[in-house]
Amino acid sequence: MKKIDFRKCAEFILKTLGVALLAFLLDYLIVLLSKDESIWLGESIEVIGSVLFGPVVGGMATLINCSVSDYLMYGGFEYSYLAVLEIISVTMIGVVYRRLSEDDNRFGVKEIVIFNFVQVLINAGVLFLSTTPLTITFFGFLTGDWTRDDFITEMGSLKSYALSACVSTALIGTVLMAAGTFIRKKYRETGSVSG
Repeated sequence: MKKIDFRKCAEFILKTLGVALLAFLLDYLIVLLSKDESIWLGESIEVIGSVLFGPVVGGMATLINCSVSDYLMYGGFEYSYLAVLEIISVTMIGVVYRRLSEDDNRFGVKEIVIFNFVQVLINAGVLFLSTTPLTITFFGFLTGDWTRDDFITEMGSLKSYALSACVSTALIGTVLMAAGTFIRKKYRETGSVSG
């Protein structure tokens, strides 16, 4: 019988909670301060967690962040079905980037292009193509709560959210990936991130 490595388990839990907490704080504070839900800083953090620490960490952090923020911002979990799509998106970005990237200690022009191509392709596919039909189906047909004008408004806002997720992840994600790669490389070389 294989022994459980409690240190690795604790490390996984700390990474997951750290990514989830940072993503939640950025999401929640930005929405509270700016009253703008189209800025997706939290997803950028989740994507970076998925790429740097592994797709499972990114996916679990996304689940935690989406659940907590949906409950606090909307008072319930009626938008939690969208968390499934975000988990798929974040996890896929982590998996595909790790497969395409040759050296995880390097983040140059080639890696920036790969990272942004992968995240735009996956975010656009998952968020743009899946979110709108699911939202319309859920709120429009299953609950019957929406009028025709509600459909048109929601379709427009979901499209802009998908675009915002791609752009914010590209801008913020590129900077954070460069910093994270540098820190990880320094840690692997010296065993410390300072001096």
